[in-house]
Parts: sequence; C-alpha cells; structure tokens
Amino acid sequence: MADNAQETSWSLKTIKGGTLITSVVLLAGSLFFKSVPFTLGVLAGAFLAFINFILLHRIVVKMTSETSQEKILPGLLPLLKFALLALVVFVLLYSKKVDPIGLVIGLSSIVITLALMALAKFFWDDPVKKQ
Repeated sequence: MADNAQETSWSLKTIKGGTLITSVVLLAGSLFFKSVPFTLGVLAGAFLAFINFILLHRIVVKMTSETSQEKILPGLLPLLKFALLALVVFVLLYSKKVDPIGLVIGLSSIVITLALMALAKFFWDDPVKKQ
C-alpha cells in the first residue's frame, strides 16, 4: 500500500521543476504583449507563488514533526506568511509598476502546473501497468 502511494504521488522536486517551466513559459508569453508592467507582473507573481509554495512546505513539515507544545509558533507562521504576501501584493499593485492581470497570471503558475500534471497523469498514465 505504501508503495502505491509513493508511485502515485508527485515529488516536491517535480512540482518545483514544473512550476519553474510553467513560469518561464508564462513569462515568454507575456513578452508577446510588449508591456513592461505586464511582464513584471507575471515575473513578480510567479516569484511570489514559488516562494510561497516553498515556505508553505517548510511550515507543514515543521508542524507535522514537532510536539503539540512546540506547534504554537509554527501555527502562527501561516498567518504571518499570508499577511506578508498580502502586504507585498498590495505594495506591488499600489506602486502601479506591475499590471494586476499579469500579477494574477504569475500567481497562478503553481495552479496551472498542478492542473497540467493532473491532466498528464490522467491521459498518459498506463492503467494496465498498475494492475
């Protein structure tokens, strides 16, 4: 049973690599619009999403590995991370140096990666091989 779970799960390395590839493709696509604020928005959003994903992984690992008495600080970390992310997004949008649509597209890079990975697994994974 444990081998099957390992076989069907995606590694963190795979998700990170896929996200970087997706971000590069989104960034290259943003150059088509010839808008510096749009491209900066995609770049900033992809960077924030990637950093947010890494920090979230670290927080989850920390929360699941520590005793209940040591979980108070890690329990506050997601709130602190969210507040910091919201502040950075606010500053970026308030400065008007990045396009909001580009920022949203960049922030969606991990969601796009996970959706593409799920579709690839659905269409190209051999169900006969697992039986």
